[in-house]
Amino acid sequence: MAFSVAPAWWGLALQALAATAIAALALVTEVWAAALIVAGVLAAIAALMAVLGKQQTNQASPPTPKQTQERVRADVAEIKERAQR
Repeated sequence: MAFSVAPAWWGLALQALAATAIAALALVTEVWAAALIVAGVLAAIAALMAVLGKQQTNQASPPTPKQTQERVRADVAEIKERAQR
């Protein structure tokens, strides 16, 4: 169970880090400006991750129909062979 709730705790930790960054920046700027800066940095990181993920998705190629047909034929042959035993 602990493993399944770990992402939620990571999310809370990241929110706490964002709040800490805002509080630290608020020492030298207005609170609204600090929040805007942190939000902008987080949005830039999210955009970068989206672009990188899109590139990886585009590079991955789905199996061609021929490969799929060959795999299905091999699976059927193995199933028939095991059924005859």
